Amino acid sequence: MSTIHLITTCAKRKAGPVHDTVFPYHTTDTEIAYQQWKSLVQSRFTTCNDDIKETENIYCSAHWSTAKSIANSNSHICLWVISAGLGLRHSSDPAIPYDATFTKIGRKSASIWGMLTSDPILPGKVPSLAELFSMYRHDIFIIAASPVYLNAVEDDLVKGVAYLPCPIKQLKIASSAAYNGRLREYVRCGGTRMMKDLNANMTTLNIKHAGMLIHELG
Repeated sequence: MSTIHLITTCAKRKAGPVHDTVFPYHTTDTEIAYQQWKSLVQSRFTTCNDDIKETENIYCSAHWSTAKSIANSNSHICLWVISAGLGLRHSSDPAIPYDATFTKIGRKSASIWGMLTSDPILPGKVPSLAELFSMYRHDIFIIAASPVYLNAVEDDLVKGVAYLPCPIKQLKIASSAAYNGRLREYVRCGGTRMMKDLNANMTTLNIKHAGMLIHELG
């Protein structure tokens, strides 16, 4: 069986206090905002060892519990996180509690993601989706993400898709019809009926849909 890379978004709730590790949302210059953020995160990471956890233990939410449950159900599944504050994280990569979300970052999100991938804040296995796809170009990739997060990482994903021999078979994205970008052909949209069938709510729909897509792979 091929390795399946389950890639989902971060969660707002964290397992531990955020303290002052809050993204500078009101700094208008994107590059300055990123450098301020990088300094905040790295300072805490190097001085507060007790706050460091594996990424899989940083988040607290029904969405994240579902993601971990799916990953733990099959040894062929690798769990990755699209983190608005820390970049691309493998579930075993080090992380600290933080407050950053592309929902608040808004139009700067794509630029911030570009900086997170080209100038990573913390050590980790792989810095970008494009590099992940290039390293494992024969694997399967299942993504669960809202349109806001898909728009933020779209450039990175488009570069990654180019490495896949048969992307239409290797990449599926569980999202909503509100996404209308360059990756639309890979998107599988959920809805009210699916929410009922999967016993999901708006928070867990995409990740439970991703779980269904994995199940359909056999």
